[in-house]
This record gives sequence, structure tokens and C-alpha cells, in this order.
Amino acid sequence: MILLSTILEEYTETHDPALIEEFKQALWGSKLKLKKRKLSYKYRVVDSLLQNDTELIEMFDRHKKVEYLNNRNRYSFDELEYIDFIRIRINNLYAYHFDSEVYLDKEYYRLLSTAANKYYEVIGQLKQDENIHIDTKEIEEEIKRSFDLAEQVKTSSPNKKLSLSWDEYVELVNGWIDHLFDLYKTPESYEREHGWEYRNEAIFTEENYVINYFNKSIKGKTLNYIRDSMPKYIACDRCGETLEVKHKNTRYCKVCLKKRRKEINAKYYMKNKN
Repeated sequence: MILLSTILEEYTETHDPALIEEFKQALWGSKLKLKKRKLSYKYRVVDSLLQNDTELIEMFDRHKKVEYLNNRNRYSFDELEYIDFIRIRINNLYAYHFDSEVYLDKEYYRLLSTAANKYYEVIGQLKQDENIHIDTKEIEEEIKRSFDLAEQVKTSSPNKKLSLSWDEYVELVNGWIDHLFDLYKTPESYEREHGWEYRNEAIFTEENYVINYFNKSIKGKTLNYIRDSMPKYIACDRCGETLEVKHKNTRYCKVCLKKRRKEINAKYYMKNKN
């Protein structure tokens, strides 16, 4: 098992770039690749709970399993190397902020769960009143409408994420790692400079310190990258129309900017005329 603290401590003394490459090779060579898995909203249709109503049974049976994609983010800690904890964070950051197929709008998942929710709702109604009339057609229409809306939300959700391929993200992270190696301070150095004390000697390890340093830093740099890359919008100073900020002096929309320039030119003309 590679000891990250040993690599980082040696780098602070030697600044040998081979140590950074060793770290990167371990990181990208981790067995924990970015993977997706299928999850589902599902239920088991129990005929007796639906009063053996054939229409209800067949209708709910058609929608008893609704699948969706999710990022694989659960692992057995006993099988992990120290570098894997950093790789897991990187995988999750990419999936959450850039992957167009996972971590979509919450409304998408709420709509997908409609069939399961209606199934348990109907069971509850039948338990309270066995003679209650359940409109099977109306319920199925509601379920289908929800699924249609879910597809619309799924289509629009990626628009809220920045478009970035995995390879492009890896390239960014590699650049950040170079910088983080140069900024790294051993726990002892950090304590001397900032007066930080180990709050819990029983659970503190230098490996945890290194993992926490990289995970927090890479998350912060990812959020900063998104902040700097996403389009920014303001209201026009004159008419209030929403416009994209192209540079730091952006204040007016195109129409108002043209009017503003005419006003400035007119003032300049009148001033020089006199």
C-alpha cells in the first residue's frame, strides 16, 4: 500500500517531479474507475393487497420497476487503498457537476417514483375502505404523464451543468495536483505556522491528513472552475433586460448601449461646438 504522507514529505524536501508522477499513476491507476449503475424504484405487486382487482393488478404490474442511472459511490472500506479515497472524491465531483446522465434535477427522480407512490397510496386507501372506488385508468394516466414529464426534465437537466469530458477533467485535476504538491505542508509544519493542534490523537493519521488536504482542495478548485466558466448574467442598467456578462465593464444591453453611445457623442458634439 502506497503511503501518501511519505510521498508528500519526501517531495517537500526534494521537489522531485517523479514523486508527483508516482502519485498520479497511483491515482489514475486506481481500480475504482468512474462507473455508473442502474438503480430503480420498484415494488412487489401483492394481489391480496389490491383486493384481487385484476385491472389494478395488471396496471401496477406494468410499472413495478422504473430504472435510472446513478454514479457508483458505495465501497467496502476494507478493500480500499489510501489513494482510492481521493479517487472516489474525484469520481463523485465529476459525476455530480459534469456528467449529464446522473445527479439530475430532484424533480426527475420525484416523477419517476410516481408509480411506486401511487401503489402504496392505493393500498392504504383499500385498507381504510374496502369498498372505495379506484379509477385505474385515471391512475395510469397520471403515471404516464409523470413519466413524460420526467423525460422532459431529464432532457433539460444537463443544461444546468457545465459541459466537460472526463479526459478534460483529468487534465484539470493533474494541473491542480502539481500546484497542491508545491503548496503542501506537513502536519508539523502546519502546526508550527498556524498553531493547529491534533484534536484527536486516537483517530488522527498523516494519511487522513493528506487525503483530507487533496479532497478539500480539489473540491474547492472544481467549484472555482465552475464559477469562472459558467455564464454570468446581470440586468441592464437602463431597461432591466437580462444580459450575459462578456467582460467586467458590461452594463447595458445592445439596444441601450447604442443609445448610450449616441448620448455621449451628442454631449461631446455640443461641448466642442460651443
